[in-house]
Amino acid sequence: SRGILEVRRGDGTYVISTVYMENDVLGFGQIKDRYQLALDLFDVRLMIEPEIAALAALRATREQVEKIEEYAKEVEELFNQGKPYLEKDILFHAEIARATGNQVTTNLMPVIQSGISLFIDVTDYSIANKTIVTHREVLEAIKRHDPEGASEAMKRHLENNRIQIKLLMKKME
Repeated sequence: SRGILEVRRGDGTYVISTVYMENDVLGFGQIKDRYQLALDLFDVRLMIEPEIAALAALRATREQVEKIEEYAKEVEELFNQGKPYLEKDILFHAEIARATGNQVTTNLMPVIQSGISLFIDVTDYSIANKTIVTHREVLEAIKRHDPEGASEAMKRHLENNRIQIKLLMKKME
């Protein structure tokens, strides 16, 4: 089920991949329906990221807030220049997790990052404008050390993205 072994009836069992588990420990690469996977990842992100943002609002140092702001601005600048912004978007979310001071949230970031990568891939960068607005909202709430505001802004960010995926899915039907 994890894509590591292949059973050949009457011949034996063979290891067909060891790289798979190293790079895809949750098995996302084996899921064929990328849109449904993106929606499923958003469900998980909605369970986790608003609380990460709230905790970051409570605990972020001035330097961490400045770093989050730097990444938000870089995402916006890259978008305005028509350049890929995935790497900076991932760093924006990773820095928010680091600002919690909680090592578990930092270690959860690869799951969250795969959701960001997949989302940008399935939307083909088509909704960056809303992403930029909601990134600013999250940033401003963290700057104010407003945990409720940060949580709500992150929920809006994720919900807007999930709506866009659903709209794209309807167009493809």
